[in-house]
Amino acid sequence: MHIYSYTLKWMARSSPRYLALFLALAVGMAAAWIGCDTGTEFEDQLGRKVAVYNGWGAWDSSAVAIKRCIEAIDYDVEFLDHNEIQASLDGFGLVIIGGGNPEEIASVLGFTGTERIRSMVERGGGYIGLGAGAYLAGDSLSFRGRGRTEGTIGLFRGYAWGPRSDLALPPQYV
Repeated sequence: MHIYSYTLKWMARSSPRYLALFLALAVGMAAAWIGCDTGTEFEDQLGRKVAVYNGWGAWDSSAVAIKRCIEAIDYDVEFLDHNEIQASLDGFGLVIIGGGNPEEIASVLGFTGTERIRSMVERGGGYIGLGAGAYLAGDSLSFRGRGRTEGTIGLFRGYAWGPRSDLALPPQYV
């Protein structure tokens, strides 16, 4: 069993309210930013729907928990897989990628999927990366000793490295 986000697992085990609070705050901040009147054509270009990645490489229980938390604060949420992201993100204002294997997710999203997400963010949309999704946000990553620069979203210049088995008791990872 691989746990890619010890913090989220602890919050979920301690109390589902911690996880819901964390996600509500993250989405609330992103929604406030997305909903700000910036003088752009945001409403015409992007919708207010939230896409939660639940395709190849995603940790299903992470995606389900994220979807339930976002729905609890009255947002329209849909699961998308890599094919759907590659096809279009029209109508979505926020993409969330949760726990899983960042190498697998990067591989299946490919250039087209990551470019769609990056383009949506550049047009004013939002991105939240938790666990594997956080690895993908930078321009390079190293997961279990294997590095890569292709398949990352590249929202910032940064290197994600992990997991850190020295911070959690095996078989858990941070």
